Amino acid sequence: MKKQIVLTVLAAMLSAAASGQAPARPSISPEYTPVHDPVVAFCDGKYYMFSTGMGISVMSSDDM
Repeated sequence: MKKQIVLTVLAAMLSAAASGQAPARPSISPEYTPVHDPVVAFCDGKYYMFSTGMGISVMSSDDM
């Protein structure tokens, strides 16, 4: 799974570099999302997860 995510991101980056556009975010399964340094916050009825890894990413959910 991790290898597939890395290859997807690499392919998107190479494609974007060739076209001069920003890379698209890869599709990640909500059941298992590998992240580094996760932080979860709850605000206004919504959960937010901030993490590091390939930049700083934010995911949100109405339920956990």
